[in-house]
Amino acid sequence: MTTTRIDGLQLRRPLVDGGPTSPVSWIVTDDGITHLAGEPASVFDIPWHQIGGFTVSADGSVVSAMVAGERLEWVVPTSARKSVRAVVVQRGGRVAGHRILAGVALGSAIVVGALVSYLAITPTSDVTRSSWRGITNYALSAHDVPANFAPSTNSVLSIVVPGTTVEHPSSTTTTTPNPHSAINQQFDHMTSTFYACEGLTAATDRYYGKAGQFPDFQVGSRVYAATSGHAQEVGSLAQWYATTTMVAKDRAQMARPAFIGCATQSVATQLGIVLTQSTGTFTVGDAQSVNIVTPGHVFHRAAVSTVTITSGGNQVTLWVSLIVAVDGHIETDSFVEGQGPVDTGLIKSIGSAIVGKILSSGGATASA
Repeated sequence: MTTTRIDGLQLRRPLVDGGPTSPVSWIVTDDGITHLAGEPASVFDIPWHQIGGFTVSADGSVVSAMVAGERLEWVVPTSARKSVRAVVVQRGGRVAGHRILAGVALGSAIVVGALVSYLAITPTSDVTRSSWRGITNYALSAHDVPANFAPSTNSVLSIVVPGTTVEHPSSTTTTTPNPHSAINQQFDHMTSTFYACEGLTAATDRYYGKAGQFPDFQVGSRVYAATSGHAQEVGSLAQWYATTTMVAKDRAQMARPAFIGCATQSVATQLGIVLTQSTGTFTVGDAQSVNIVTPGHVFHRAAVSTVTITSGGNQVTLWVSLIVAVDGHIETDSFVEGQGPVDTGLIKSIGSAIVGKILSSGGATASA
């Protein structure tokens, strides 16, 4: 049996109420992790079959996992990052920021990814080049979230929220994923379920199907997580299209009665697929619309669904909300996720903030 000891970690939340959060050491074996916390140390043995959604941030500074129905996060010192990353990778976990399916896991409206063909429109005029630069104005910021929320370097929503660097998806070449891998088959099933839910086909759908196209530019917000109370996260994605024609066509599909519920369930499914890729199963619940009353003309829809993850005999249920808002050249997807009672107040607050950003900036030009 191989044994690796990793010292200097710190829990963001204790394993048990009132328990120690530091110093934390892992003793990693073929059977699992012996978790030592505090001085003198409280010892917990965590077998591998009880660990799901094992994920390390791209820079190695934070590692998270679902353990006995709870999402735990550890802050990792610089000296231990290489060792922690190696453990996560060896156990079939995920490095955040490394997309499992290029495009599909972006969680963005009309992002088709490497699974389907698309028609790219590349901006060429000086007017177009100047107008997309303000796209970051449409992503959530610290001013839009509750006071007890702070940026999170690793989170569940990193599965569907891309990085904060402005991307040019319509000029990006992606590698076609292996269609025979188990996880890609799951994503294929997710999109097929979405088409059936909406009454469309891969050829006519604009959200994941061939009728859609990449935005010309897109950017994600930071993901913000609650530092107290129930575990909750928020994040968003903003996309800019060179032509309003594409946005108008997308809006027409989003206005279909079934769209927002079907899309929200597809987001919940993406979270379930990624969080159970190492071990476990998941089920997605029905979607319920959330009515967000805002001033102005900006089109928006919102709904909330659930994903229940079962791993090692334990269960945890996350609620997941998708908010879409579009106007002019801009399309936005906002995500709210949490445990415990569904926080419709938070969902409405985030939706109002995004609509307000579009109204204040005009939507049509996204000028810098």
